[in-house]
Amino acid sequence: MPIRILIADDHAIVRQGLRVFLSFDPDLEVVGEAVNGKQAIDLAHNLQPDVVLMDEAFSAIDEFTAEMLREEVAEIHQETSKTFLLVTHNLPEAIELADKIVVLSSRPAQVKRIVDVPLERPRDKTHSHFLNLHRDIFHLLKEELENTIVRHRLRHVPELQGLHDLEQNRERKGAQK
Repeated sequence: MPIRILIADDHAIVRQGLRVFLSFDPDLEVVGEAVNGKQAIDLAHNLQPDVVLMDEAFSAIDEFTAEMLREEVAEIHQETSKTFLLVTHNLPEAIELADKIVVLSSRPAQVKRIVDVPLERPRDKTHSHFLNLHRDIFHLLKEELENTIVRHRLRHVPELQGLHDLEQNRERKGAQK
């Protein structure tokens, strides 16, 4: 029996690309597509997928609605043990909903660290463990941002232009593999 997948992204071309990519594996079946988080939650209830892929599902809605939808995701996960793969730039959201957080580097994106979230549910955003985890992951993200800013500034130093060109060539070669 194939793994049933629901795709949620506000870009039709991304949804179509994922659908095509996933169709190459006979053990995967895309059972639905959503254009936003609310629609994804509704479809998750109705279609009962095994996996829900969501990109920035709650970023384009007001905070009150986003909080309600996050609570629904947590309830669906608790009741059904469905897998949700969420892409978010909202760190408290990630800590609230995730069992693991994958922190990516800047471009080209690579896994910088996978962080376990060993907090009991429901998660209290004011609890010291939540805040400590937030601080630690924020430090990782800040470090990556600072490295990116330094690389950007150094790129404009004439004496270092050759290093920048080497880095660009390495990235191109890595993308071709």
